[in-house]
Amino acid sequence: MEIYKENGLYGLKNDCGEVIISPQYSEFYPFSCGLACVRNRNYHYAYIDCNNKPIVPFGRYIWIDPYFTCGYARVIQYSVKEDKQYWGIINTMGFIVVQCEYDNIWTLNEGYIDNLKAVKNGKECRINLRKFDKKIVLDGLKYIRTYTIDEFKAEFNVSRIFVKVNHHNVILFYFGTNISVVSNDNYLLNPVISIVCNSAGKIFCLLHNRDNTGKMRVKQLIKTSNKIVPINSRDYDYNNDYNKYIEESRLDAFEGDESNYWNID
Repeated sequence: MEIYKENGLYGLKNDCGEVIISPQYSEFYPFSCGLACVRNRNYHYAYIDCNNKPIVPFGRYIWIDPYFTCGYARVIQYSVKEDKQYWGIINTMGFIVVQCEYDNIWTLNEGYIDNLKAVKNGKECRINLRKFDKKIVLDGLKYIRTYTIDEFKAEFNVSRIFVKVNHHNVILFYFGTNISVVSNDNYLLNPVISIVCNSAGKIFCLLHNRDNTGKMRVKQLIKTSNKIVPINSRDYDYNNDYNKYIEESRLDAFEGDESNYWNID
């Protein structure tokens, strides 16, 4: 894709030279992690996707990083009441990872993603994004390989795959000591498992309907009463989930544990 300028405004063309986004932005930065930082004629910032859809809307922040680094970007909010700027960090779905409560956050660097220098209440501190961000971002997905259930079990030498609900009512699937993500718009009618990489570079397994293979953004399932509802992202406590899995590992999905919906034999 090519950013081009016409009459003082920037737009976007595809590799064939066709206009995808007409010239309308005063600033247009190259795409990173599937999003581009743009600025409109009112000097408001936003992040857009290649379809010109604002993932982070104009005016939410007074400044945003020109580029994402490992799926993260710094943003600044302005408090009118305090007449003060506050820095925070978002992911590629526009979700706040680090709350906007810092006086300053130094430039994001891949080598220091777990030791970012920051200032809060006038005191220097450090931000560890590996601990801060417990969400699995289901955005910017690239599919490395997709298996049928039988192919997956043969490849990874497991006899059973358990689909269970954790204490957050998030539906996950378990094989061996691994915990992975279930995505679907409804029930799994034609399940497959894909190894995927997201916009933050995280590689994980995704259990989903075959028809959804290749989708860049998907939703995760949660249980609400007796219903299953798709969501975008959710915090996980992997240690508790794993302990719960160990305790219940002898239970099949239909052996008295109401939190288990399926057991894929």
